[in-house]
Amino acid sequence: MRRRVASAVKPNPAHFALAKLEDLLQDRLFVCTQNVDDLHEQAGSKRVVHMHGELFKSRCDTCNRPPFRDTDSYALPAELPRCDCGGRIRPHICWFGEVPV
Repeated sequence: MRRRVASAVKPNPAHFALAKLEDLLQDRLFVCTQNVDDLHEQAGSKRVVHMHGELFKSRCDTCNRPPFRDTDSYALPAELPRCDCGGRIRPHICWFGEVPV
């Protein structure tokens, strides 16, 4: 549900202004966001650090498989997707009460 809602939102003028500033300043600008959406990237930012993860990525809750882009389906699956190791695939975000990784 969070992915479906977030996919309908578009960047605002501030997102575009930061992307333009990044073009000018290159690596002298550090964009760090607490938001889990990809609005900065949609506006053109390339070097964004997401403190609480990225909603449109998933990860295994068990193994060290790197997070991966996951936008294929916003429908609720019949059962939780599983990794090759048997662990559950979950959104690559920090839920309330969790410690950011």
